[in-house]
Amino acid sequence: YLQQTVLPQMPVAELKEAIKWEVEKYIPQAIDNYYFDFAALDTTSNPLQVKGLIVAARRQAVDNLVALIKGAGLRPVAVEIEPVVWQRTCKEVKNALVVDIGGRITQITLLQGGCPVVSRAIDLGGYTFTQVIASVLDLPYAEAERLKQRQPGLLPDIVRPVELSPLHRALLQTVEELTREIQRTVSFYQEQHAGMQIDQLLLAG
Repeated sequence: YLQQTVLPQMPVAELKEAIKWEVEKYIPQAIDNYYFDFAALDTTSNPLQVKGLIVAARRQAVDNLVALIKGAGLRPVAVEIEPVVWQRTCKEVKNALVVDIGGRITQITLLQGGCPVVSRAIDLGGYTFTQVIASVLDLPYAEAERLKQRQPGLLPDIVRPVELSPLHRALLQTVEELTREIQRTVSFYQEQHAGMQIDQLLLAG
């Protein structure tokens, strides 16, 4: 989770508590299940305020990653979330929507002026599509995964519509679910920032 926000200037101890309350507005699970932090970007026109990024990551995911690094004999210094990585690697990208489809989750990130301003992780990824194929065609998971990777045309061509098979319809329902989550993310930010602009759509995974 990532959200750009504006907070009053305050001592560090009070800022940590304010961040906690801010994160709880948007995260559906108990806050104790997350690590969270705040990175100041710059001051606003009001010297009593500071603009920055609130970031939160699932505690279990971070702990597993740190344990893996330590198990390799390395010492972790910092953990950086995916939206910030996108900012560092795509410096020429200014106003874009990034949809990164992973194995289990999809990360939706909105960049404005080259900076991530909002990001959400949803529980839908490549695994979801494989499960749909396995269920509709009554296949073992491994066989459904091979079919997904090797068989063209599993998703129908929206430009040249064809008669939809049961598998086509089931996969389209999953795509539509993903589309709704993308629209929700964009609409959430647009409601608060009327000047939002999207010039590019970047698809990764």
